[in-house]
Amino acid sequence: MIEQMLKDGILKLSDSSFINPSTIVYRENKEPRICIDAIRVNNVMLPDRARSPPIDEMLQQFHGVKYMTSLDLTAAFLQIPLEASSRKYTAFLFDTNVYQFQRVPFGTKNSLAVLYEV
Repeated sequence: MIEQMLKDGILKLSDSSFINPSTIVYRENKEPRICIDAIRVNNVMLPDRARSPPIDEMLQQFHGVKYMTSLDLTAAFLQIPLEASSRKYTAFLFDTNVYQFQRVPFGTKNSLAVLYEV
């Protein structure tokens, strides 16, 4: 999984001295997901107060729409580039190597707000 994420540009090797604990979490379909425990980062991160609009407001935008589809956004965060100056704070240790995210990782306080800015 790490090799694929390196190839996809989601991760890169890092020399950051800020190391988050990491773990592997298995999804319902048994696929693994790398998760960082970003509690230290979240404690000092300024919150972005962007919130998703109420569902009834969102649904009103679709009035008169002829076709609708659904998308699997399981890895939505991993599609959004992370500000270069913030990447060092997402570093984690795995198998004697330090990696950092180049895309928005799961678990940071402002991950959800980033989706609404895109």
